[in-house]
Amino acid sequence: MADQDCSIDGNSDFYGLGLRIGLYLTIIASWLSKLFLREVFSSMQISTLALLLANLIALCIAARNPDADLYAVEGCVMFYLLIMQFMPAASLPKGKWMGGLDLPSALLFFLSIAFKPLWAWYWIKGVYFWKPSPCGKEYAFLLARVNLVGGFRIFMIIIWVALSVWSVRNLYYFFRYCGSESAQNAEDIPSIMEGELRQLYRAPLSFFVSVLAVELTIHFNHIKGVHSLRSTSQLIPFVVGLGQLLFVIFQMRFGDTDIDELSFPSLGGDFAARMKLASAVSRASRYG
Repeated sequence: MADQDCSIDGNSDFYGLGLRIGLYLTIIASWLSKLFLREVFSSMQISTLALLLANLIALCIAARNPDADLYAVEGCVMFYLLIMQFMPAASLPKGKWMGGLDLPSALLFFLSIAFKPLWAWYWIKGVYFWKPSPCGKEYAFLLARVNLVGGFRIFMIIIWVALSVWSVRNLYYFFRYCGSESAQNAEDIPSIMEGELRQLYRAPLSFFVSVLAVELTIHFNHIKGVHSLRSTSQLIPFVVGLGQLLFVIFQMRFGDTDIDELSFPSLGGDFAARMKLASAVSRASRYG
């Protein structure tokens, strides 16, 4: 009876089962394509960006409305999912960054900077901004069950405020070096490419911990109504994510993808300008 009294009616439109599984499958597909099929990763990058941008906008709208039908702990689940969506796109192929900045690359760079202050806001104010749980007990996951508003909250405030300040430094280097250096192809720099590979091979562990954080936070707080694939709104993202993963596996299994890299609109007027702008982003990322 106590569990029923403390249960929360979850918002399946934000983190229903179909959305979560579809996201997990999309992240796996992106990671595999980035590791083995760079030409496929380039085409999948835009869909990852669209999903990330849609979720970020929805969360920002909810953050402006204290009367939104959203519990504080649900915000934690949504932020965990947002962090996961940055995983396959956070470290783009370095040749792209340094050899010509396209629109998705630029948006991901600035979204990664904008996300950190939003996450800091959640831990400073958001946990008290939305509705408390019915029993006043809210839990999150950090390798174990932790109180959402206890010492864990203070730890997260320190971490994300520091990262937000660090993002300002990234922007400083971006504008400082924009146009001051020519771009360089990172494939010619072994240390950069080795770091890229290390990050890719660490991705499964980060992904596993992130999935645990999402699913156990839902479990700890007795969130119901987000565990079914029966509705169309849950079935569609599940099928889309499954389709992307099967496509990548098929291409890996049967060899040549025979797909040309997508060409996205550039931010500069000519190639030289794009090279300089890309170099500025690369320098800002390197210092961050």
